[in-house]
Amino acid sequence: LIELLEEERKIEAIKLHREETGSGLLDSKNYVEALAEKTGPFGYERRLG
Repeated sequence: LIELLEEERKIEAIKLHREETGSGLLDSKNYVEALAEKTGPFGYERRLG
């Protein structure tokens, strides 16, 4: 998912999350958006990397 987000492919990341977890669209969208905030330019994973 992180690679897709880094490539600005949010819709594909949501689809992948739905396929892998069986979650609904809204849950997957919320998860991916939260992940994007954590891994974005100011997210903790980027600072640690």
